[in-house]
Amino acid sequence: LKALLARYNNSRYFFPHPFIIRFTIQGTGLVYDFDLKTSILKRIDQTIHSGHNFGAYQFYRKGILYSVGGEGMWSYNRQITYFDEKTKEWEILRPKNKGPEAMANGFQGYSDTENAYFTGGGDHKNYLENERIEIERGFFRFDFVTKNWEKLGEINSDLPIKEHRYMYWNGTHFVLMGRDRLFIIDPKKNEIYMYRDNSFYFEGGEMQFARHDTIMYYHNGEQGPVISIPVNGLLKKAIYFGKFYKKDYSMYYYGVACLLLISISTWLFLRNRSPKQLQLDRAEINVLNRLLAEQNRPISTQELNHLLACDTKSQESQRRIRFMMIKQINEKIELHLGIHECIE
Repeated sequence: LKALLARYNNSRYFFPHPFIIRFTIQGTGLVYDFDLKTSILKRIDQTIHSGHNFGAYQFYRKGILYSVGGEGMWSYNRQITYFDEKTKEWEILRPKNKGPEAMANGFQGYSDTENAYFTGGGDHKNYLENERIEIERGFFRFDFVTKNWEKLGEINSDLPIKEHRYMYWNGTHFVLMGRDRLFIIDPKKNEIYMYRDNSFYFEGGEMQFARHDTIMYYHNGEQGPVISIPVNGLLKKAIYFGKFYKKDYSMYYYGVACLLLISISTWLFLRNRSPKQLQLDRAEINVLNRLLAEQNRPISTQELNHLLACDTKSQESQRRIRFMMIKQINEKIELHLGIHECIE
């Protein structure tokens, strides 16, 4: 245990007090404190083993231990929980809106300066079907002040996150190991920089630590040697690669459609036209009713997926269903009202 006194920090042990090392057991709610003065190891939680959050990202925020995401019991855990020092139990922090479908592996990190949690590029698979793994391209930010999730956009398709899955976080930058290349990512500035070194092989290890800007990890399991990545130093030698994510305008995507529908309603009223009744199915009626009922609030991609009952399908299937639905509505409106491309 003397090796832990360097005060490196990862998701398995922490230093909440000068002479206390706190251990958490992945996939459980178990929490242990080891007293360096008395050499006593004591379990301090009163939770029951649940096995639903293997691979959860854990961190300290304002003196409180948090656990985000993970997987287990043939599903993904989408919860944000924190360890209550008074009750000695894990409590749920409830966001005000819906966040990502899965938060396991990929880019996971808490920013103290932003008071926000970043997540994206994780694994996503259907456990009860073929278990085919898909990479979540959406990138999200959770604000601890407003308790709101925000989808920042879609991760740059040129970033090889499918081929390379070792991603580290130092509190400011994500680092993606790309063998002969190292990608340094600033989620706040939305920038990617690439550092290339043909004499070094950038490949991750099982145990990783962060001290200031430097990331360290064990190569070849825990046998060593310890590899150091001075992120700020390498950033000065790196070249600009591109934007990390493409801005997400899904909240405004259907704003134009709302305005057009209002215009159609006004035009029909003024002209007192009585066209042949539109033949709409239930899904089309739901979409149009939603757009007319809440004209001041644009419909999001997630809400549209829910209306079309396709929110459990793959991202590609969701895009296809949304496209076909809007196309069908446009064709019917054009046929009966003569308005071309009513919904853009």
